Amino acid sequence: MALYNIDTSDFVMPKAINQEEHKFIDGDTLTDKEGKLFRIEGLSAPEIMHITGQGELAPGTPGGLAATEQIEGLAKKFNYNNVIKLTNPDGSPKMDATGTRQLVRITDENGKDFVETLSRYGINKLGKFSSPEEINAYQWGAARKSDRINKFSDEPLDEFEQAQLTIEQVADKEQWYDSEFAKIALNEQQLARLNAPRQPGESIAEFAFRKKMAAEYTDSMVLNRHSDRTLQNKSLHPWADGFDIGWTGAIEGMYGAVNMIGEESGFDWFSEIGSAGIKRQHDYLRSKPELKMSILKPTLDDEGNVIANEWDVGGLSGFFEYVGNMAAISLPYMGVTFAGAMTAPVGMIAPVAMYTGMTYNDMEGDAEDKSAILATASGVTMSVLDRLGIKTLMSGVSGTILKKEYRDKMVKAYQKKEFEKTGQKVSDAMAKAAIAKMTRMESAKLIGSAAQIAKEQLTYGNILRAFAARSATGFGIESTTEVGQELTQYLASVYGSDKPFNSVDLHNRLVNAFVAGGTLGAGFAIPGAAYDAGAWADVNVRLAPAEEKRLSTEGKWAKENEDKYNIKNPDGTIARYVKPKNTLELLDGYRKKLKAKRTSEAEREAYGEVIDRSSFAGRDEAGRKQAKDRDLLEKIKAAAKEFPVLWRGSVGHAMWQDAVGSPTIRELGSFFGAFLHRVHPGRNFEEHKQGELAKYKEEIMSPAGAASMLKQKNIDTLTISDMVYRFYRDVVKDQELSKVDFDNLPEEFRKDKDFYKLITSQLQKLGDKLFKDQKTAREFFLDGSRTGKRFDVGYLNNYLGTYKSLDKVQVEKNKAEFIKDLKDEFQFTQDQAKRLADAILDNNNIVDDNTLTDFNIGRGRHIPGSHKGRTLGLATHPSGKFEKYMEKDLFINVSNAAKSAARYTTYQKFVGDNGEVINQVLDEAVQKGEITEERANRLAAFLQDYLNAESGNYKKIDNETLAKIQKNVLVWTTLAGLPLATISSLVEFMMTMRALSPEQIQGVLKNAGRELGQAIWETITTPTPNLKLATGTKARLKKEERQARLKRLGYFDWDVGAAQTTGATENTFASRYLLDKYFRVIGLQQWTDYTRNVRASIADDFIMDHLATVKEGRMSGRPQNNEEQEAEEQLRNLGINVTELLEIDGLPFEKPANKTREEHLSDMRRASERLDDILSQAEYNFVNEAIALPGTANRPLFYQNPHLALFTQFQGFIATFSANILPRLWGDYVKRGTPRLKYNAFAIMTTMIMLGFVSQYLKDLLKYGQATPYLDRLEKIQRGIGASGMIGVAERPLNFFFPIYETSSSNMVEEIFDTVSGEAAALSNVSRALTGAGQVLEGKTETGLYKLFKTAPLIGPVNILNRRLAAAGASLVE
Repeated sequence: MALYNIDTSDFVMPKAINQEEHKFIDGDTLTDKEGKLFRIEGLSAPEIMHITGQGELAPGTPGGLAATEQIEGLAKKFNYNNVIKLTNPDGSPKMDATGTRQLVRITDENGKDFVETLSRYGINKLGKFSSPEEINAYQWGAARKSDRINKFSDEPLDEFEQAQLTIEQVADKEQWYDSEFAKIALNEQQLARLNAPRQPGESIAEFAFRKKMAAEYTDSMVLNRHSDRTLQNKSLHPWADGFDIGWTGAIEGMYGAVNMIGEESGFDWFSEIGSAGIKRQHDYLRSKPELKMSILKPTLDDEGNVIANEWDVGGLSGFFEYVGNMAAISLPYMGVTFAGAMTAPVGMIAPVAMYTGMTYNDMEGDAEDKSAILATASGVTMSVLDRLGIKTLMSGVSGTILKKEYRDKMVKAYQKKEFEKTGQKVSDAMAKAAIAKMTRMESAKLIGSAAQIAKEQLTYGNILRAFAARSATGFGIESTTEVGQELTQYLASVYGSDKPFNSVDLHNRLVNAFVAGGTLGAGFAIPGAAYDAGAWADVNVRLAPAEEKRLSTEGKWAKENEDKYNIKNPDGTIARYVKPKNTLELLDGYRKKLKAKRTSEAEREAYGEVIDRSSFAGRDEAGRKQAKDRDLLEKIKAAAKEFPVLWRGSVGHAMWQDAVGSPTIRELGSFFGAFLHRVHPGRNFEEHKQGELAKYKEEIMSPAGAASMLKQKNIDTLTISDMVYRFYRDVVKDQELSKVDFDNLPEEFRKDKDFYKLITSQLQKLGDKLFKDQKTAREFFLDGSRTGKRFDVGYLNNYLGTYKSLDKVQVEKNKAEFIKDLKDEFQFTQDQAKRLADAILDNNNIVDDNTLTDFNIGRGRHIPGSHKGRTLGLATHPSGKFEKYMEKDLFINVSNAAKSAARYTTYQKFVGDNGEVINQVLDEAVQKGEITEERANRLAAFLQDYLNAESGNYKKIDNETLAKIQKNVLVWTTLAGLPLATISSLVEFMMTMRALSPEQIQGVLKNAGRELGQAIWETITTPTPNLKLATGTKARLKKEERQARLKRLGYFDWDVGAAQTTGATENTFASRYLLDKYFRVIGLQQWTDYTRNVRASIADDFIMDHLATVKEGRMSGRPQNNEEQEAEEQLRNLGINVTELLEIDGLPFEKPANKTREEHLSDMRRASERLDDILSQAEYNFVNEAIALPGTANRPLFYQNPHLALFTQFQGFIATFSANILPRLWGDYVKRGTPRLKYNAFAIMTTMIMLGFVSQYLKDLLKYGQATPYLDRLEKIQRGIGASGMIGVAERPLNFFFPIYETSSSNMVEEIFDTVSGEAAALSNVSRALTGAGQVLEGKTETGLYKLFKTAPLIGPVNILNRRLAAAGASLVE
């Protein structure tokens, strides 16, 4: 979350070399982050005594330390930070005389050479390798110095002159004695090696010599100081370093497997990849600070041979340090195994490869002497052991706080219950196994009062006993597993290679494995006991009488509303539950009142009475005038009150104040999705439109289904469309479809008879449904009575077989020609034609020439596009000029016709002609005294803005050129800025588990693993169709089959795809195909579909489990408890009318005596249709509750404002997450939730924070090949928490006031621009591109190319690749 930020590390403040990628180790030598040394060409400076990279002692020369400090200080102060690596004409590195160091030059940002500058001031001493420029500079400087001396100049010395004088003075002092300050170790590691205890292989004499040499070095400083360790090379962050070591070891194991495969297969390039990867991980591990990773130390003989091991625990603190370190190191290995198990069988490849590679790396000798078979067998065995250990620890077989007497009672109760049910006896073991799989609630209910049983278990004795039992079991399981793994790896590496057997080494390994594994197993088991206690505490709370404090405010409103319908007993208890009205039924009530009012007003006008009517348009205008007429103080006060608009959902923020005291406004809010929790059941405006569209699109086969019937290898929708349109033109013509003889088709259609028969039947059925639904929406109320309005649109036969919508891509590309054609053929003025073209491109609701009247939603009557007599007839115009502007794709045309119908029916029910339905609600609220006229006007003005925003018609940019430039820049920025967005989205996975029980979470993980495994397997086994990114028919069909629920709910549509979730919606029509493919190439669309499908897979279980809880409570006749109240609100929040769903659930399958068979079948049919509708809406909302889908109502309205698109790009998801999911996490779970929900929220939030850090680390690896070098620890923490999404939109102001990356601003103007562009990804992209182009033109080719590559699609954030490409490009230019 903060999911889609553009990388801005490019704007880091220029830093001195010793703070960035290269560091001075003496005056003329640099080292990089990997420890590689570089010699500065032409620079000769005094040396410091130090240990070289080869471990040899190099003596110092007088003035060495002073020269290093002064030269480093000058480079830092004057920004000489551009290190240029020199190469020979053949491209090989240019080396120094020793052949060990590559030569480099250092320049500033203007290309000024550092060595020449140092020569000019006499700091650099000339030598045989000095260039003519350096000699000239040195001579000029010497002449200038001589001139100053001769003239006795009192001009102050500049920094370079002061540095030269300091070096000279210190060198003079050090000529006569060795300086103790010159004896400084290179870094903490080398200092630690000097002072370390005697090491294996080191004789007593060698150790004495090392100690003597160490005495000559200072132990108070090193040349290259690291901030992550002590001077003694001890880690300051052992948990983080331990996890890093474990992760690196796991990666090293993977590279080992690659190396083994390459060696065995003869693919040298594959083997080299593995070898290089192993070396990188080895080198990285060597650079890490020391951690305590053993509780044994070797006993050595005089020659340094290891002859035994002795204990080296280090006391209690040392033991806990050791255990903590080993836990951190173990987590990555366990994580790989756990992930593999969840995605089995395909996923198990990962742990097997990791452990196989570790064994292969442990083997010794040449490749031909290593046994790949034994390494693989070891990998499989270790993976199985690891998986068994994890599975056993998670199974809960160890202690429970439940008392033995209750366990025995439960066993007997279960046996009795099963015998009564099946007539068969159940053994004690089988009963215990069955009870172990039950929830605490289910098991407690076996023997009576679950609440009372729960209370009795929560005693200190029970809890302590469970802790002890679980710890003992965990110790035994994990110690055995670890010893088995260690023994397997060691023996395989010995018997599978030239590695000699060493009993002392094996003893060391097994002891550490036993102690560390056992202790960790005990530690991992303890949380299980805590969870067990918490679970019983949860039972206690859940079964307590319902507490009002656990209801949301909207939940209390819903209860008040439902109480109006329920029939009560004299004592106040509920005698019978009556279903409350849903949103459509409430809207029908307002529409009926409108009809009555129209009739009354007409009658009164007939008698000459003047009617003072209010209108939605009038309220809208009055509301805007009220806002405009406020004085300055009122505007300031209003702005302060409106501050939460920055993070709240638009409709909710606008209506909350009035909803508190107005039941009528609560209804209006329910119609338009105002509230975080549902007050009334049923769909809101946006959900209704989407639900109708999804229902329509289910009526027709998908492109993949059509391609499959036609035996197309890749889906070719244009060919399919042409076939269908030709069939209608040449075969169906104007006749009814029923009269087509499919057994005697013309020859060209005969081969695909079955396809034509099915597709035309589906098109006919859907077309008829679109007509019927629109006619019904206008002419009838829900109960079948008439509205008094006429649907004056005639039925068109074979409508969808000939219907073509506008191809907005072609209109956009050829706008000037389109305007000219309108003027020529319809005698439009230039202004009329342009207005028409603009309306087509600006308004999302305009899909054909039948909907061109709907320029301003909420004003005027809405005329349906489907079946309407064509107003302009563009598709069939006799001139043929408009054919190129019409969509050729049948499936897009059908989708557009369906969208038009869904939109029409939705507007008829929710808005009405001229916004009359909304106005009726506002009138009623005013008449009841619930709100003032002024507030009604403000709400009308807001709702007009909302409707315009929802249709894509809000605050459009008037300047067409600027609008087009902005859209193209935003598309470019999307392509350049989001390649790593899928990694950023990893945190979303945890939200799939929101509000689930532990049992449901297990189901989610199981489904997630299966789904991911299938997706990976299909990706591996399905060949890429072609380089045009065509969609393979087989692959698409498999996805539709696997994600059938998502398809049914309408999630395969562009409007709810990755572009919508990321906020990349301000784009050109021509770019949508490109963006759709782009989001598939980077994997974001697949990941979004994956997380949605995982969530959807558990939806029905969630709904039915909660429904069963509510049903049980209502049937009991007792007052509601917390569990039932919570279940009811959670179902209500999915839009479910709980009472209605229970009525459907209670319908008898057998025919009642008082009904005929036809009546019963009709009831069952209607109930089935209604059930499908209820569950479809609930499943859709269940997914969106976890995986945020940006809409218009559920985020701030300014995100729909194209004038702010530069600043809101990529913020759609996090804005929706902040406005909806974060408040619900806090309010529903942390603040009001039962213990189970609190635990669920805590687990989700902490894991999301962890995944935020993981995602940023993975992005760093792709960008830099390592953790980012630009951030310190606190900055990484700030970035990781922001990436988790847990601070929502607050991340932006936090980063504004506490920026993670420094800017390179050199003055106030630059600082202001950098600040503004930093908040606008597109501006940053443009700025970077212009700067890069300018640098290339100035001759700074490599720097300029790097910036340009940073703006390139797909590779923009991958800094390490961009640097290499820039270097390669610069060398080509040179």
